[in-house]
Amino acid sequence: AAPPVDPQCPRVYSDSEGGTPPLISFLATKLVRTITWVKVEKPVFDLVGVVLGSLSLAGILAVAAALLGSIFGFILIRRARRITVPASDAVSLHLDAASTQA
Repeated sequence: AAPPVDPQCPRVYSDSEGGTPPLISFLATKLVRTITWVKVEKPVFDLVGVVLGSLSLAGILAVAAALLGSIFGFILIRRARRITVPASDAVSLHLDAASTQA
């Protein structure tokens, strides 16, 4: 196990252990331990950035959907035009052909 990051602070009141006087241990603790303050900017909520980001994402998705729809529609139209027999002939009763044969 790794040693703790913050080791236990020595007791300020060491009367029960018969160690150093409280003032000396307090001063030693202050000299050994230093605190470094780092100034950090307060975070700011960027509403304009969020709105522009969401609009750009929506625009990209709309362009992608239009592009994919155009490609899919073009493929369907090309496939429908390749068929030589019109769809109406396949289901027709051919009544006009029967009247000419009689």
